[in-house]
Amino acid sequence: VPARYAVEQGADVVIAVAIDKDIVLSSELQTAVDIYVRAGEIMGFHLEQYDLKNADLIIRPELGSIHWTDFSQSKRLIALGEAATLDSLPELRRLAKSISRGALMGRIRRSVKGLFVRRPSGIG
Repeated sequence: VPARYAVEQGADVVIAVAIDKDIVLSSELQTAVDIYVRAGEIMGFHLEQYDLKNADLIIRPELGSIHWTDFSQSKRLIALGEAATLDSLPELRRLAKSISRGALMGRIRRSVKGLFVRRPSGIG
């Protein structure tokens, strides 16, 4: 989920997981398809960087040579994500401490807002 949508939905704190890789410029572009794919990679990279500005914390698992869509490596990908999260625990703890009581109360109010239905005046 893009971080900005979490903010738009009222999230007080946004923790993002970024699985982006640096854009590799060493491969030579030989066909129009190569250029089209590279343009898409560059656009996606920059859109993600822009969106991550909305996150309070970004966790970046080191995937190495594994592509995030390689579902045959799902157990390894999950383990790498867990390791990155554990590495981020000090930052997560600092972030948790920085959440003000007011922000917490606002989150609670938004959560229960839909639980109660107001009756129109004159009914009941």
